[in-house]
Amino acid sequence: MQTDTGYERAQIFLRAFQQTKGISAKFNLLRIATSNTAPEQRQVFRLTAPGFDYALKFDLTPDGPQAITADFAALSDLTTLAIRPVYCDPQHRFFVTAHYDWPSANQIARDQKRPTPQPTLFHRAGQWLHTLHNTQPATPAPFWPKRHLENLKPLIQALPASPLKTVARHRIETLRAEAAPLRGLTSSKTRAHGDFNGGNLLIGPDRVLGLDFSLTCERLAVFDVVDFLTDLDPRFDLPLDQVGPSGIIENHLSAFCDIYDPNLDPRLLSFLIKQRLLAHWLALAARPAPLSLTRQRKFDRVSARLEVAFADQ
Repeated sequence: MQTDTGYERAQIFLRAFQQTKGISAKFNLLRIATSNTAPEQRQVFRLTAPGFDYALKFDLTPDGPQAITADFAALSDLTTLAIRPVYCDPQHRFFVTAHYDWPSANQIARDQKRPTPQPTLFHRAGQWLHTLHNTQPATPAPFWPKRHLENLKPLIQALPASPLKTVARHRIETLRAEAAPLRGLTSSKTRAHGDFNGGNLLIGPDRVLGLDFSLTCERLAVFDVVDFLTDLDPRFDLPLDQVGPSGIIENHLSAFCDIYDPNLDPRLLSFLIKQRLLAHWLALAARPAPLSLTRQRKFDRVSARLEVAFADQ
């Protein structure tokens, strides 16, 4: 029988936590998350016992100590915006937080009992991000589009010659033209989440809490906005007449931005959203056929949004 090393590691870390905290209760362990990029080295377990409900996250990758340290420090600092930290391993292999039995934004999007999305989900996410980005003063910083265009090159090179590749090249040229007036555009730089997707936002009855701040940093605030919108919006199936010119459902975009910052530069936001959706589309198109059902559905949704965004050439 194959050994479950993740479970064994979680047991070892749980014992260390209990010894330090003087907790003698017998805990049940349930794995609730596994990293896509490092499935053996990075996992999250729920720890339950009478009177206790915790989450234990470990990261044994080479960058794990730095990620664990940054994540726990942010949780400790953002007391009203993040899940409650409980304990951090002195060797920075794992930490423990309170567990919240709330759905993530992504889980709400996957809920088949919700045939139409609620703009309030995007409104609450925008409000949370607005609060995070205002925990410290923002500073003006220039935006340079070159890197975002360069990031598309290896993705299009991975595609075989086909009509789809021709369409992709036309779309990149359209983006290049849109990028020209954005060079050096002043935008706001502030404390950012760094990986703000729908899986890292818990939606409670009266509160919204963030998690996984391992990539937190100072950067242009608009990047967090684009991270979230291009992750969550394509999880919804809606008629194409509801898609706006940037490729995002109009009421999703307005619900998010009206509370986050109604003065966010629409040219910059549109360019970055289209670039990110195009990157998602190219990455999926380069995968060997057939795609899994989940990936195929994402590809179809992103394709439909890009057809609107590029008015399709």
